Amino acid sequence: MKYVKIGAIFASSLFLLTACDPPIPQSLLVEQAEREVVCGEPGEISVYMDPGFVDLIDTWSAPLTTGCPNLSIYTSEMSTEAQVVASLFPAPCEPVASAPMAYEAAAIAFYLDEAFSINLSGEAVQGIFSGTITNWSDPVLTDLNPDAELPNLAIEVIPNSASALIATMENWTEELTGTAANFSLLQDDPAVYFSDLIFEMTPGSIGLFPLSEVSGAGATFADIETPDGILLADQQSIYAASTMFNTETKGQSIEAKFDLQATPMPSPGTSEAALPYKALAPIYISICGEDSLAVRAVARYSVRLDAQGLVATTPLVALEEKVRVASAGVLETGLPVPEVVPAEN
Repeated sequence: MKYVKIGAIFASSLFLLTACDPPIPQSLLVEQAEREVVCGEPGEISVYMDPGFVDLIDTWSAPLTTGCPNLSIYTSEMSTEAQVVASLFPAPCEPVASAPMAYEAAAIAFYLDEAFSINLSGEAVQGIFSGTITNWSDPVLTDLNPDAELPNLAIEVIPNSASALIATMENWTEELTGTAANFSLLQDDPAVYFSDLIFEMTPGSIGLFPLSEVSGAGATFADIETPDGILLADQQSIYAASTMFNTETKGQSIEAKFDLQATPMPSPGTSEAALPYKALAPIYISICGEDSLAVRAVARYSVRLDAQGLVATTPLVALEEKVRVASAGVLETGLPVPEVVPAEN
């Protein structure tokens, strides 16, 4: 086991806390563990991540294997063949453990020859994905976009989506309109390559895709009209929404639940929260197959505090501390906890 030597004040505080009742809070234990890479045991671990953020595997590999030279990770092309799976879709196994790793936004991508920016209301989104709005010249759409040239052209809804994206956008539009949503034209498709669909979009087409894939493809996506203003899925609005999640723990599973009525928090360094883009879905990291400390070490590293800056280099948004702490607490089960070495006088 490796040992962590920390500053005198922090170490002394933790030393005193260990002698008190109640014990050290989980958040402090997690922070303590994140001061070094926890290796677990030697192993070669296969990891699958969705195409929109698969580059994170390579990004994390170097610091992880530097800290743990007897541990290596490699990319699995198939989620069904991986020991650690990070995906917007449900795990392809009965997970040994599962917890949020980051959040993905639901983006409404569209392709029109003469319109490169459009606004959609909750009513418009519901109408398009339920099939009650079928032409781009529909008055609901033209009234929302007086400065755009919307053609007399049939709307082609691309049906392939993800259940998590469908659910979060349905919930948001229900809040916006006060009416139930049923995106009957969309379906969950775990086998889909969203980037292929986006690149193959034809004039008049529209779909509900992960923002990571839409951004990677350079596609245009709609702004959402709300009573408080027009919202784009940008860094500030997504961050605000990411602070509106709570967690529920069931054994070795952490579920992140979005609370539409929660008060969003401001971004670090700011005093006022942005309007939240409320169509966010968790990316879950799951351990499949045989449990081991090597697998746990790789899964745990995915929510390590100093890795969050790497998550921010993607269109994903990192977990708020309370969710990250909950995730880490489940994924690190069985791993050694670094020992606190009290500062010498």
